[in-house]
Order: sequence, then structure tokens, then C-alpha cells
Amino acid sequence: MTPTEVNLLGYTAASLVLATFCAKSMVTLRVLALCSNVAFVIYAVAASLWPILLLHVLMFPLNLFRLREALGAGCRGRLVSPDGLAPVQVLALRSGRP
Repeated sequence: MTPTEVNLLGYTAASLVLATFCAKSMVTLRVLALCSNVAFVIYAVAASLWPILLLHVLMFPLNLFRLREALGAGCRGRLVSPDGLAPVQVLALRSGRP
């Protein structure tokens, strides 16, 4: 890979990080963050930037977990528990009165 191609990868990855700051929804933010993690991993391998590789390899599963959490919170009848770890099923109870 030429130095120009490596630089292009780096700029692409950085642009994806910038795009996360423009995201209005948590799902969009997490999808962009996952894409930036992948782009930075490719860039880090191509440029032999091992600390960058380690950072984004560690951030990828965290972003994936938070994306699943955000998608789960959008489902009807599900909330995130106060500790932010386990989803809690919420039941709607109806009274017998009209």
C-alpha cells in the first residue's frame, strides 16, 4: 500500500469520527462509530500504528454492545435498568375499569 493510500485511509477514518459528532440519534452514532473503528483498524495495520490498533480493537465490541442496547431500548415494553447493564421487561397492567 502506498503512503498516499495509507493517508487516505487515515483521513477516511477521521472523517467517520467527525461524522459521529454530527449524528442526532444514538443508533446512527453507534453505526458510524463502528465504521470508524473498522477504518482505524485497517489504517493502523497499514501504517503499523499499534496503539491505534489496540484502541479501536477494544472500542469495537463496546460500540457494538451500546448499539444493541440502543436498538433494544427502542423496542416497545423494554427499558434499560438503572445500572445501564440489563434490560428490564415492563408489563402494562390494565385495570378492569373503562
